[in-house]
Amino acid sequence: MSNVTGIALIAAYFFPGVYIYVVLDRMIKDRENEIVTGVVRGVGVSTVYRRFSLYSYWAAAVIIRLGFLPPLILAYLVTAENVDDAGVKLLAYVAAFFTAIGLLGAMSAAVMGYVHCVSVLRQAEAD
Repeated sequence: MSNVTGIALIAAYFFPGVYIYVVLDRMIKDRENEIVTGVVRGVGVSTVYRRFSLYSYWAAAVIIRLGFLPPLILAYLVTAENVDDAGVKLLAYVAAFFTAIGLLGAMSAAVMGYVHCVSVLRQAEAD
């Protein structure tokens, strides 16, 4: 694979990947705020709806965010293996590394967000 093709592929993976990650992150945070506060678009909602929102909307967005990162890492690694230039190869490996770091961060954020939401919902149900 030529160097130009390798760089183009890395850019083609990187920019949409960042966009998707940012959009999903915003969606997850907005939904988490709605679950924690119990207010959706200025209207108070029941605890039942908040729990439904956690397991349907919030969880779905988290699964999508965690699901698209491993194929992205794999795409970087395949590009790195098929390119000839050492610099482009390094760029692909660096992109794969930082995407893997993002995956670990997203996984830890998902666990912490879930624990926080469940804790708040339990407290709301007890009151």
